[in-house]
Amino acid sequence: MIQSHLPKIYCSYFVTHVTHIINMLPILVLNHSFPHEMFYKTTTNFNGLKVFGSLFYASTLSTNKRKFDQRVSKCVLLVLKGGQKDMFC
Repeated sequence: MIQSHLPKIYCSYFVTHVTHIINMLPILVLNHSFPHEMFYKTTTNFNGLKVFGSLFYASTLSTNKRKFDQRVSKCVLLVLKGGQKDMFC
């Protein structure tokens, strides 16, 4: 969180992100099974994980844009929820 230079108000997003990652790791009590697999009965997919506070560019396209208008906005990734990205721009 310190390296992303985000204000402390976004600490709850950081805790949510860390909790999500911990729930995807194998646990000794469950015989090295993944809690995510036990709860959702699906295999754990690590492809959707992103680095908290990483830089990305969000599209700003709309129907009335001209050729030389700005098409992206510089943002910081906070958390991924069900295919939706929460960001700080």
